Amino acid sequence: MGPLIIRSVSLGDAEAIAACHKEAVEKKAADFYSAAVIAEWAWTPDRLEKIHREIQNPDFIYLVASLDDRILGYGIANPSASELKSLCARPNAVGRVGATLLMALVEQCKARGCTYLELSSSLNAEKFYLDNDFRVLKRDWHTSESGLTMECVMMRFDLS
Repeated sequence: MGPLIIRSVSLGDAEAIAACHKEAVEKKAADFYSAAVIAEWAWTPDRLEKIHREIQNPDFIYLVASLDDRILGYGIANPSASELKSLCARPNAVGRVGATLLMALVEQCKARGCTYLELSSSLNAEKFYLDNDFRVLKRDWHTSESGLTMECVMMRFDLS
């Protein structure tokens, strides 16, 4: 087994990123949300198109963690909006994939002059973010395009 590699993404990574997202949501969030929320969150018909748009957006930092050419996780930040858009790691035996991606995103955001990152965390990820020095701003609800709602936690991480 080779080392965990953190790298920028390419358009060719989109399908593997979508598969990583789907697996992570289905396996890590099922105890926190309804089956309907999980199904819509894990996969929508426009998922690949959205990933392609995000990869090509110069405002975004989009990284993947790979091991032996398999994507284990990904992270997206928009430093100009002080936003951590997404951080996702599929279940794996490596450990610390999410934390490694988070630190790489933080360093790149700092390099772009970002002083804090805010995010809307799922309930299943709240402990991860608290363990990585984020603080809760408020509890809230996210409404999907179809109208489904899911509880979330607004959080903030100071980069200074």
